[in-house]
Order: sequence, then structure tokens, then C-alpha cells
Amino acid sequence: MKPQTSDGKRILTRIQGFAWVDETDHVLARIELHLIEDYKQGGPLAVKIEKGSKITRDWLKFRDEIWLPGSDTRHLTLSSFGRKFQVQRTEYSDYKEFSSETTIKVIE
Repeated sequence: MKPQTSDGKRILTRIQGFAWVDETDHVLARIELHLIEDYKQGGPLAVKIEKGSKITRDWLKFRDEIWLPGSDTRHLTLSSFGRKFQVQRTEYSDYKEFSSETTIKVIE
């Protein structure tokens, strides 16, 4: 299958990766993407994301009911204006269980 949109043609043709699917629920549990060639974004800043950059996203099953984003990790090498920058960022989701009670009173 080939990408159908211009964004898909521009980005998806430059990555390869792996996907992990949960055997019980048959849902995507993890995806790991690697940039196999440089990707240049236009515009006033003209940033290039270099080959070898990597993005990993994990999903967690919450309360044994629903799959929610768990973490997002990015290891990117960027270049702009002749300088290179290493970006390493990891974000974690923090879900908590809570309950609430609502009382409705009808006033006549």
C-alpha cells in the first residue's frame, strides 16, 4: 500500500519501523519509527531532521479496560543554520482512577 496524501508521501516514505500488537486485545501496544533518510521542513526556520532519528510510542492498558498513551520518546538530530542539535525527550502519561458522586435535587 502506498501513501495517498501529500503528507504521507513526504513523511512515510522516509521511515521504517516496528509495531507490537497485544495478543489478547489485538491493539497497537508499541510503535518504533526510524528515519531512513533526512527530512527537511521548509519555512522560515528550515529545519532538517537527520537520518537515524527515532520515535517510540507505547500504550498501556488502564484498569484492564482501555488502552491509553503511556509514553512518547524522541531521539532526534536536527540541523538548522549550519548547526546540529540533539533532542532527547520522553513524556509519560500519568492516569489516576477517581470516582465522583452527583446528587440532583428537583425544586418545585
